[in-house]
Amino acid sequence: MVTTGTDCNFEALPYLIVICQILVPLCIGIPASFLIPNVLQTDQLIDFEHEEEWNLKATASVGKEESNQSVVI
Repeated sequence: MVTTGTDCNFEALPYLIVICQILVPLCIGIPASFLIPNVLQTDQLIDFEHEEEWNLKATASVGKEESNQSVVI
């Protein structure tokens, strides 16, 4: 597109509008909608009580592995 001077050329404007204003938002918006979780806004996404139990089990098993390694050495 040439927009300066007396020789303006807007032949590519419809293609620009279709690509930048219609196709790009569709290509981004539709896949992005699959990233939205299917919960209410008032619901918590993370169950912190369950996560704390898992974290305690994970640190306990890591501690056992470290103690086993120290015995082997």
